[in-house]
Amino acid sequence: MESTGGEEARPVQELARDQGAADGVPSRDVARAAGEVAVIDLGRLCKPGAGGGAADEAAKLRLALQCWGLFLVANHGIKASLMDAVMDASREFFRQPLHEKQKHSNMID
Repeated sequence: MESTGGEEARPVQELARDQGAADGVPSRDVARAAGEVAVIDLGRLCKPGAGGGAADEAAKLRLALQCWGLFLVANHGIKASLMDAVMDASREFFRQPLHEKQKHSNMID
């Protein structure tokens, strides 16, 4: 792990375990959301012209990026089976021990 100002950075799972948090997340690291995460309709965003709602959707996207830094995407056309496979692969990867995940790191030593 990369060093941060004299201390070695530790995996979040290790930090949570050391804090004894029942759900794995220390209470000091939990904050209530200020609002709902924006859902961006990609179909509307990609429709040119005033009637398609692209300008409104673009404004919503801009605000989501400024306030949250993330957003949910709807009407993207990706099959549910592919989305499920990606989620399964992600879960499988993150359940691995740290030393296995580090084999795929792009960090420069």
